[in-house]
Amino acid sequence: MPASAIHIWRMDKLSEDAVREIEQIHSSWIEFEVAGEEHSLMTLCADDFELWPPDAQPVLGRAAVSAQLAQGNTRIHGIEISNRRIRGSDEIAYLTARYKTTSKLVSRNGTNEGPVELTAL
Repeated sequence: MPASAIHIWRMDKLSEDAVREIEQIHSSWIEFEVAGEEHSLMTLCADDFELWPPDAQPVLGRAAVSAQLAQGNTRIHGIEISNRRIRGSDEIAYLTARYKTTSKLVSRNGTNEGPVELTAL
């Protein structure tokens, strides 16, 4: 059997506890993001975290991502999640999903300027 076939076969071997833990982390991430709690978000990230915003260059590293989020001019109002899948093995796990984020631009004086929708994979 080719090595890639073995790798694919092993990717379905997550325990129920591991799946629940991943779901909890994902839920916490969404809650922190909607609440605007950037510091709490960063506690869930590794030092080499990467943020790949649409139509912009990637932001690399927890410190750089934290600084980027602090400069944000949008306030998130809701996140719709679809096509969520959790996969992995004993060594690695990952969650993929489609997200539709509804937010409002916030001006420098703190007033809302209008709705913005962002869809990401």
